[in-house]
Amino acid sequence: MKRWLPILVALAPTYLIRFSIGGVPTTLLEILIYLTVVVAIGTGLNLTQYRSRMSLWARIFAVLVVIGGIVGVFVSADARQALGLFKGFIFDPILVAYLVLTTLDHDDLPQLLGWYAASAALVSVSSLIAWAAHAPWAVGEGGRLIGLYGIETNASPNYLAFWIAPAVALGIAWLVTPPWPLKRWERLLPVATAISAIALVGTASRGGLAAALVGGVLALGIYYRSSLAKLPYANGLGWLALIGLLALGMAFVQPDFSLSPGNGGRITSSNNIRWEIWKTTTELQGQGYRWLTGVGMADYQTRFSELTAHRVNYPEFISPWAATPHNLWLNAWTAEGLLGLVGVLGLTVLVLQTLWKTEPTVGATLVAAVVFAIFIQGLVDTPNWKNDTALLFWVMMIAVFVAASPRKRTGK
Repeated sequence: MKRWLPILVALAPTYLIRFSIGGVPTTLLEILIYLTVVVAIGTGLNLTQYRSRMSLWARIFAVLVVIGGIVGVFVSADARQALGLFKGFIFDPILVAYLVLTTLDHDDLPQLLGWYAASAALVSVSSLIAWAAHAPWAVGEGGRLIGLYGIETNASPNYLAFWIAPAVALGIAWLVTPPWPLKRWERLLPVATAISAIALVGTASRGGLAAALVGGVLALGIYYRSSLAKLPYANGLGWLALIGLLALGMAFVQPDFSLSPGNGGRITSSNNIRWEIWKTTTELQGQGYRWLTGVGMADYQTRFSELTAHRVNYPEFISPWAATPHNLWLNAWTAEGLLGLVGVLGLTVLVLQTLWKTEPTVGATLVAAVVFAIFIQGLVDTPNWKNDTALLFWVMMIAVFVAASPRKRTGK
């Protein structure tokens, strides 16, 4: 099981292979997950091991996310579609994360992350080959690379960036973190990282590029924090760097409402649309009891479009892009209600707190790079609302607690 779980995470993009069993739609990834759970239980999975790794609050927040998702299914107008989203984005990924928590040790994390890096590189190579072969589905508007995800309905170049940006952040952190020299299989990491970086540039995803660079650098800051703290004026420089990052981030998404979404170019249009979506989402959630229940797992775009049907520019330029609120935490609120928001926010705080307090080992640093990259992407989009990156999100969130428990133990 220890050898298989990293491979299972690497196979997350197989959700693109869709079919039905007895009229019930499913994916290859989902089948692999359920078979893995059956085998794990059959081979004697220790169902109580997680208690020594996750605090009571961490368990409570995780349960709140699941309960919030169930509420989101019940309040959705299309219960069948909502149930599919709940399975793909919450239930199935948490199952795999639970297996990681109960099966893997701290020393297993490099293997887990190595398989993920290999998967990202393979997806990147395949996407670049499809682009070179002029496959019409591999490139989106403006020549932006979509790659393999182009076979999915309404795919965006951000779909590819969601999967590969954390891998680039991982590569940055891995290559600047001892011990050196790299192990035999790790010597492929520079090539894998370079390939993923090339594909990431091809997506022209500003959020993905920022996540890759800043996520890797922040992880290195966590690893070398004791050395950095010894520098002259360390506290002042640290605060200055934080303020600079925040200012740069604000400038990065600064809107220009003097231009309409159709006339401001891609970047201005993207910024304006996001700001309008964020503002309108808070308005949407303020109606009735939606602040408590959300709008449902499958109903966000429908409710958004109904609210803004008669507003200038919304039906043409904004509502078609409002598949999600374009923010990880706002999405938790709309899809899973207040319980889901509290759960995701609580886990976010605990994960960041745990990363800061954990001994700066290589395993913890590598996990931090991926987590930071996902969080940065999550500020301007919803990376955890797609099957493969939902799996990556939950596995990495839980892997933080594995990294904080470096002691060895016997496992299947």
